[in-house]
Amino acid sequence: MELDRLNIKVCRLFYEEQFTKTEIEKKLQISRFKVARILKDANRSGLVKIQINEPDADLSELERELEAKFDLNSAVLVWDDEESLERLKKKVGEVAASYLLGILKKGDVFGVGWGTTTYELVNALPDAVGKKVRVVQVSGGNTALSSGIDSQALTMQLAKKFGVEPYLLHAPTLVDRPETRDALMKESALQQIFKIYQNINMLIAGIGAFFPGGFIGTRHIDHSEMEMLPQEDVVGEFLTYCFDVKGNICQTETLNRIIAIPIDVIRKVPCSVAIAVGHEKAVGVIGAIRAGLINTLITDTTSAKTMLQNVN
Repeated sequence: MELDRLNIKVCRLFYEEQFTKTEIEKKLQISRFKVARILKDANRSGLVKIQINEPDADLSELERELEAKFDLNSAVLVWDDEESLERLKKKVGEVAASYLLGILKKGDVFGVGWGTTTYELVNALPDAVGKKVRVVQVSGGNTALSSGIDSQALTMQLAKKFGVEPYLLHAPTLVDRPETRDALMKESALQQIFKIYQNINMLIAGIGAFFPGGFIGTRHIDHSEMEMLPQEDVVGEFLTYCFDVKGNICQTETLNRIIAIPIDVIRKVPCSVAIAVGHEKAVGVIGAIRAGLINTLITDTTSAKTMLQNVN
């Protein structure tokens, strides 16, 4: 009890009365080391919660410009204060979660992709969402992705939050041979999932960006594929489908080994959402829009401005 009282007193002096650590040391006759440790532990334990209330920036004009230039159904922006990429992803994930809750209706079919920012969206949702929807995995599993950010893991987490059973695609997202894909596609379990794809109201996933000799995103690329992509002028990928800046789908042999929601079905989804963070992905986002893979974008202001600078 005495220790708790001391912790509270130190926190009140530091945060409410603006005492320095040296002044607290003299007033309470304890070492500065102990003062620092109490303040650090207070943040970790939740005794003290620091909240930064950012002013609501009016981003509507920039959103409207983005929608008009790229013929988007909707653009939702988050202000970029030149913060860390990790923090910006969390902010975009929180806004995406709010957007999702605002438009999803009871009975909707919700398709889930993968990505680190998609993970932040799932993490930002409340543990119990009072809307009964169908949650379906839209691309096969990928063991090369970090734990928890692949399509299957995110689909399961989302379904749990909505209190429903997930519809899972029990297959890898990229198989070794086209013959393997053809055989798997004959399985009744996969055929059932692909039928559900026809009824998807909303789809959400991240976007990867390609550069000569490199890739930004969460998709695994083998050496042979990396050699082919520059020949196709590929700038990005969405749910494993690659495209150039004009929106042309990459026609390499990889296309015949993908197990995911078909491109023609994606293009019919009423609300196909991309979550993208970082100006490096701007050209990739442009390619995805022109390919007809997305009609709604949730991103940061720096990325949005970069997109507008690169539009032809």
